[in-house]
Amino acid sequence: AGLWLTIWDDVDPWSLERNFLTLQCCLREVIMAAGDNSYKVPHMKKEALKKSGKLPESVMCSEDVFETGHGLLADQDMALVTRELSLQTATDLEMSDIFTALEKVGIDVDDADE
Repeated sequence: AGLWLTIWDDVDPWSLERNFLTLQCCLREVIMAAGDNSYKVPHMKKEALKKSGKLPESVMCSEDVFETGHGLLADQDMALVTRELSLQTATDLEMSDIFTALEKVGIDVDDADE
């Protein structure tokens, strides 16, 4: 845990803030594209907004984006989505266990081909 906390000392908070705001802008685009990710990454001129003291803490969405997102969620079978996510999570955890075991054994995938 100590090394992990030390690594975070080197992270620029402004970089995290920019990334989080970009993520929020992208989420709006994904909602409006009904889950598709073939959108252009929006730019909000964060540097200029920060310099002028007008950088928001979070990105607002229009009523249209909210209604679209609400409609998309309402169309989903949440029980099915939950089951699918549970199965995927279980598979991911199994793979994580396998990789952890391989790391303990010290098998290098590149060496295995030789």
